[in-house]
Amino acid sequence: HSSALRQTLRGYNDITLRRVTEFYRQRIEEAIEECVEAVSLMILPETKSCEHLYKEIQRLVKDGSHRQASERLLDSVMESGAQAGRVMWETFIKMKFGNPKLRNILQEIESKGANLRMEVSQSLMEPKVSNYLKGKRIRK
Repeated sequence: HSSALRQTLRGYNDITLRRVTEFYRQRIEEAIEECVEAVSLMILPETKSCEHLYKEIQRLVKDGSHRQASERLLDSVMESGAQAGRVMWETFIKMKFGNPKLRNILQEIESKGANLRMEVSQSLMEPKVSNYLKGKRIRK
């Protein structure tokens, strides 16, 4: 089961993997909220600001800001490049049995297979109207 998922993720080039990460980002942040310290210990050695960032994540967790800690971790992974992203996904595969939300994301990736690339590309092409424009009324 995990080997098929690993194969799917390995089949993505760096740009596609980044897009998949962005596509699932909100759900990933929610999934790792409660275990963000453990996740960060496994992923941070691949990022550029390992020790400093881990202390920041610990502080956020201690302050009860689990969501903010998971957002910060994802920011760091996205800033650190493709290898950090691959390590993050590999970490999720290892953790999936203890985390139902992560397991659901991974099962979805596996079940969508090649169709996921198309879905991710389409979601990135959808026009995003800024909040500024949403608040403006068009005068005739």
